[in-house]
Amino acid sequence: MKAQQALQQAYFDLGLCTVQATIAKSAVDAAIIALRLTQAAESLSLG
Repeated sequence: MKAQQALQQAYFDLGLCTVQATIAKSAVDAAIIALRLTQAAESLSLG
């Protein structure tokens, strides 16, 4: 979905690489789709 990708890219461009945009389950209502934003824990680099 283009909106989902654009939203996630906007957060990535701001340096928030751990934010993920997903389509919320059963969130389609009257032609409106809800996107859920989640922030993953930062991955630790082993090295």
